[in-house]
Amino acid sequence: MYKIVIFVEISVISVQLIEYPNIKRQKNTLIKLKHSGFDGAVYISYHTTKKTYDYKDMSLSKDVKAFAAIYDLYNENTGLQDKFLYDSSGNRCSSTISVDSAGRTHRKYTAYDKDGNVTEAAPVNDKESKAAPVYINTGVEIKNVTKTLTQSNVYELWDSSWGEKPDDADTYIYFMWEIKSDIYTQPNNPTKITQKYDFSLRSNNINTTVKILSETGAEDPNNGTKTVSAENIMYKMAGGSWTPWEGSTPESRTVHGLTEKNGTVRRDYVLTRIPRDELKTTIDPNGKKIGTAFQIENEATTAVSPKDNVDKDTERTANEKYTYAPPVYAPPQAKFDTNKVGVFTANEKPVYNSNQVSSFELESLKNEDTRSDIENLRYHVTVNSEGLAETFKGSYTGTDSDVSGYKKLPVEYKLTDNRLQLVNLHTNTTTDLDEADYSMTAIDVSAEIKDGEYSEILRTFVSKPITDQKDAKVTLRLYESGSEAPVDVAEYNEVTDTWTVLEPDHVTKKTSSFRGFTKFIFSPSKDIVGYEMISSNPYYGTYYKAYPTVTLRSTDAVRAAVGDAEKIQINNYADLTVPQHEHWLDLFDEPYHHGLDRELQDR
Repeated sequence: MYKIVIFVEISVISVQLIEYPNIKRQKNTLIKLKHSGFDGAVYISYHTTKKTYDYKDMSLSKDVKAFAAIYDLYNENTGLQDKFLYDSSGNRCSSTISVDSAGRTHRKYTAYDKDGNVTEAAPVNDKESKAAPVYINTGVEIKNVTKTLTQSNVYELWDSSWGEKPDDADTYIYFMWEIKSDIYTQPNNPTKITQKYDFSLRSNNINTTVKILSETGAEDPNNGTKTVSAENIMYKMAGGSWTPWEGSTPESRTVHGLTEKNGTVRRDYVLTRIPRDELKTTIDPNGKKIGTAFQIENEATTAVSPKDNVDKDTERTANEKYTYAPPVYAPPQAKFDTNKVGVFTANEKPVYNSNQVSSFELESLKNEDTRSDIENLRYHVTVNSEGLAETFKGSYTGTDSDVSGYKKLPVEYKLTDNRLQLVNLHTNTTTDLDEADYSMTAIDVSAEIKDGEYSEILRTFVSKPITDQKDAKVTLRLYESGSEAPVDVAEYNEVTDTWTVLEPDHVTKKTSSFRGFTKFIFSPSKDIVGYEMISSNPYYGTYYKAYPTVTLRSTDAVRAAVGDAEKIQINNYADLTVPQHEHWLDLFDEPYHHGLDRELQDR
């Protein structure tokens, strides 16, 4: 058989036997060869030693010439035709040809068979190209641009990510426009940009004319349009940081010195502000609302200027319309979010399904001789309660005249956790555990209470930290076996952010391994079987987190419930009750139960 081997003399560019899309092929890089039934051509492709965008478009390299040859690979030692060349170690390789220090290619070379034996080979046909430079074709241009504005990018208040808040920040509304530009090479190659460029962005119509819309959403026939004083104030490229606009004009900004970017999509963001007074709803002398919404129209033009100054600049323009509605009064809404998941004790990872992890402690629990308890069963309870809506006292109207009536009545938030079940996964039967069948040995807890204040800008209540409210407290209670009433054992003070032990005979305060939590170790003599977290306050929200630690005892009842099962599951139930002056909210009952940290299996 025959093998084609390709050589290239060393120049300022190196050579790979690959096609490279932004190299312009020259005619003399096509080498035609014929021999013993082979009739074809070999194309030579070049790979630049520098990054492609470091070249000017259509710039020339030094002269490059190539040599191609057909070699007879008949092995005289074996009498066979090798399908591959081999190196001296007997490994297959594409070629063992080298170029000497003078840059000359060797027309004859030493090859090896599979056993490492030397065999001579010589070309039976060869051809050399003319020496000629290689053209490097680079380019960049913008193909398309779109401009968008979504509700999530409209801000009534200053955002801290933009930097230090100006003194007059609350007098403006902020609109964050996204400008998406599709930038390509020349010719249209969407995978790589091959020329550095300057990028300019012009946000047109700074003194924007907006349409005034009526309550039906149509343009107000009597008050059609108005001019607002829109102003570009900040800019960033996706993944970058916000910087002041500082354009060459109030409308235009140029970004210099950008380098190659893989991909085709570039995203830029422009932050525009408009005085709040210019986009507010007013009432005419007849009591009609004017400006319940405004249609804002904004145009953007982007342009790309290649840094090599060879290709022409390109630019594209996009337009976007957005309907902005000033905030209307929104009364507080009661919100209660609860969650409970198991925790795998070995690594403190959450377990959303007890099939995810398992242990092999069930055998020792079932064994008549050992009757070992199973310790360190863990789960995590989270309660987020915002009951400001239930603190109102007075004549309710549903308007902003109600604002002063909130935070007048306290709301009680009580989390009770004192029910466990054992599920036999062999018979699929469930058994309620008695107090003698388990105990709680410790708990890690966290609590927070937030105050609320009315925002004249947002026209609703927002949360804020508690400052000096002395009644902002949470009590931890424990249930002892055989006792119906819980005991207050510790108290949390939101103002000082500390837990204080009330009953040292019941609990010992420790440092928790969880950030922001406090750990309480229960006294073994008290036989704790449940806990409560409770607070009564008139504030915006109350939030609990708890990590109890449970021991499953090897009692006769537990062993009977296990039976011959090779796998069981422990379930826990917790209840959040919010009794109000007129109604109850029971939000965390049986439908919300979750398994503990793991299934328990035989070995």
